[in-house]
Amino acid sequence: MTAYKSILIKSVACDTLYRNYYRSSNAIAIILLVSMVFIANFNIVLMSACFFNLIILGFRRKFQNSHDPFVLIFLTFSLLFVEFPIAVMAMRYPAYFPTNGLSFDLLAPSESTIVAAIGLLFVFYLGFFAAVAFTPIKFIDTIALPRSRDIQKILVIAIVLLVISFAYDNYFSVATTFKLPGAWIELTKFLAYDLAIFLILFLVVNRSNGNLVTQPNAWLTTYYLAFGVLFLVLHTFNGSKGAILLLFYIAFIFPLAILGQQPRQCLLVPRLWFITVSIFVSPLIFIVAIAFRLIRMNSRSDNEALSFFNALTKAVSNDDFLSNNGSLLFETISDRLSVVFNRYILIYQNFNTLGFSESVLALPGYIVRSFLNLHLPGTPFLDEYYPSSMQLESILQDGSYRVGDAVNLQESLNTQPFSIFGLALLFAGFFGPFLFFVLVIALRWLCVRCGFWFALFSLMFFNAILSCYGIEVAFQVSLSIIATFYFVTTLARMLARLHVTPTASHQ
Repeated sequence: MTAYKSILIKSVACDTLYRNYYRSSNAIAIILLVSMVFIANFNIVLMSACFFNLIILGFRRKFQNSHDPFVLIFLTFSLLFVEFPIAVMAMRYPAYFPTNGLSFDLLAPSESTIVAAIGLLFVFYLGFFAAVAFTPIKFIDTIALPRSRDIQKILVIAIVLLVISFAYDNYFSVATTFKLPGAWIELTKFLAYDLAIFLILFLVVNRSNGNLVTQPNAWLTTYYLAFGVLFLVLHTFNGSKGAILLLFYIAFIFPLAILGQQPRQCLLVPRLWFITVSIFVSPLIFIVAIAFRLIRMNSRSDNEALSFFNALTKAVSNDDFLSNNGSLLFETISDRLSVVFNRYILIYQNFNTLGFSESVLALPGYIVRSFLNLHLPGTPFLDEYYPSSMQLESILQDGSYRVGDAVNLQESLNTQPFSIFGLALLFAGFFGPFLFFVLVIALRWLCVRCGFWFALFSLMFFNAILSCYGIEVAFQVSLSIIATFYFVTTLARMLARLHVTPTASHQ
């Protein structure tokens, strides 16, 4: 009997994955550095951008033998949402508009402002790596996770919850929260967080039954690919332009971070040719997601129904994505990836000019009230219904906060990331890096000392707080991930007992 060998995926030891991933990241970072040198105009912005990216490349090389989950998540975030945007900014400057996606325009920040902002950003990085050195992590206990033999029990529960989650996202109005049945729907959604469900599935598929070095078999390959395809379809249909990037996190980054410290642990990963094809297909997925978003927006405005083909044509033609060999599409995607860094630059410019303005001083209180709205029954503070990330424009313009409620939330939804760097700056001024240092130490302490559930929460919260679409939202999302994990795994154990008990009693 010949051994099964998949042409699509393979099983690779985590040691090898860490090493190859950091090597690939180093190669991308070097390409960014070379691109800046040859494309950007020579100025102080280019010099500071090259210096910053070069130093972070040095950090990545220093930690390339580390299996630290926080370092993996942080350096992945850094490459995608800091180093890449810094390179794009340097190549575009002075034609650099960090207000893309906001309702107002500003001229490009001055060279001195950008250099100072990058300098402070470097201090944030020093704070992170100091926290890593201060609180080492050697092992995450994953005993609470089911193994791959339990996938069929998990799958039944996961499909039911995914159907509920999909129905909630596409067919239930926010207004249902004001009705008694809506409260139960909200609770079910909290326990059926789709990202968490797919993360569970990928973790379970990867957690071996004991033989850690075997090649993937046919049914593991089928499950792995089915989960990936289903995730892309659901999230692209929901209008998520970053579906393939989210899949990269839940199928690779998070499993490697959570399971990577286990002795002789392997992960299932696509083969190189499959990854290459996925990278080239990702712009098409981006455009298709825009088309589905246009269909949804059109249905809300009571216009005539927009067919998928018409929406796709509109998505391409409105911005003329295919002109100039598709360069505008690349610029659009790079703008999306640059949002987190761009908002940090704006926050730095605002704080450097106005300091602790009235809108900044009011932010901690607003966040507390928004946090209570999210986590307590009902809505105790009706004027703080919007998440704090929807108030970033008001903060940047030093204006009064927007007021809204659940009914018109969807119509005015425009969340903007603070980034942990910008939020720490608003909270603690130029002592923000120290606040970040303390936060990382606290999360790492939870990860080391308090068991699997707290470790999972600390990793999910750390990842969410880096981009930070509202710190209270990051907390709720992380809590929802833990609740979904616990709910699904508990139900799976109950199903296992129901299956085993009759057999035992019969014996």
